[in-house]
Parts: sequence; structure tokens; C-alpha cells
Amino acid sequence: MQQRSSQSLVQYWDEIRAGRVAPQRCEIEPAKIAALLPVTFILDCTARAGFRFRLAGTRICEQLGRELRGVDIRDMFETQDRKDLENLLQSVVAEGGIGEIEFEATCAEGREAQFEMVVMPVIHASNTVNRLLGCLTAIGPPYWLGSTATVRHRVTTLRMVPAKTVSQPAKVLALAEHGPVAIASDGTRRFRVFEGGRSQ
Repeated sequence: MQQRSSQSLVQYWDEIRAGRVAPQRCEIEPAKIAALLPVTFILDCTARAGFRFRLAGTRICEQLGRELRGVDIRDMFETQDRKDLENLLQSVVAEGGIGEIEFEATCAEGREAQFEMVVMPVIHASNTVNRLLGCLTAIGPPYWLGSTATVRHRVTTLRMVPAKTVSQPAKVLALAEHGPVAIASDGTRRFRVFEGGRSQ
């Protein structure tokens, strides 16, 4: 992840989970991440809800040009991207890792903007992961972003990072450069999985 907002939210999540698979929803204190709230969101990921936004920060809604509460995040993307995105989100829920997504957003006039998104598991009112905490940030936001709605969103990168490597960024880099990495690509999109999650 390249965006400072993404890095800060991941660091906060890692601190409050304290070595567990995921923190409890009640442990997230909005006041401690006040500066990040405009680009923060929470997804309800129960079987009934799918992956729907329970809340989305004001900057996210402004930049995409729509209210996201109640929207299934999968429905925002091109048909061919939805299954890949769903697989990543399900892996985050099941494995307790961190999902990283980069996507391209296009407005009706054909102008493009790039976004980075990270998602992390959260436990709410049960002993299972049923929420996803996330951050969505524009990469070098263009001048027009926020003045017109984006109408098309295409995933360019999907990546799963084991949560146990979050506190050790050097190890993540080492895995990326030298470790066993499975990559699937169709020429435009990449799905990268770093080995070493809960299964080990």
C-alpha cells in the first residue's frame, strides 16, 4: 500500500487487534482516527447482507459522487471484476488478512482517477468476522474529482497480505521479492497472494 491514509488505518487496526485475528468493533475509537474518518468505511459482511456499506466517509462519497450506505461494494465494479473482488473479500473474512485493491474510476466524460483501497476484518456482536474496516483514497486526485460522479470502476490490482506480517514491513517486502508468491493475471489485472497466513 502506498497511501499514507491506508498505512495509518492498517497500523491502528493492527495495534487494537493486539495479535488476534481481528479486533472487536467496540474497540475502534473514532476519536483516535478522526483525521482518517472522511476516507474510512465499514462493510457489513454477513451472509444476508453480502458486502454492503454500513457507513462511508464523506470524502469517499464526494469523490465517487454518490451515497454508498446500503450499497453492495461488488455492484460498483465491472461484471468481470466482481467475482475476483468477492474472492478477495471472502479471503479477508476467512483468513484474517488484509486485502489491498487498486482500481480505476471513470466519469461520464471519460476522465479517469486511480484509487487505493484496503480492507481488514472486524468482529461485531459475535465470535466471527462479520464486518470489514476499510480505507479508500484517491491516488493523486485529479482536479475534477468530486465535481462529477464516477460511473465506471475497473479493478487493476488485488492483493492479500497475511495479517501477521503487518507489524513487520521488512518481512512483507522480503516475501514480495524472494518468497513464494502466487500471481494470476489476465494482462490488465493482478491477484497476488503472499503465503504465510493463518493456515501456517
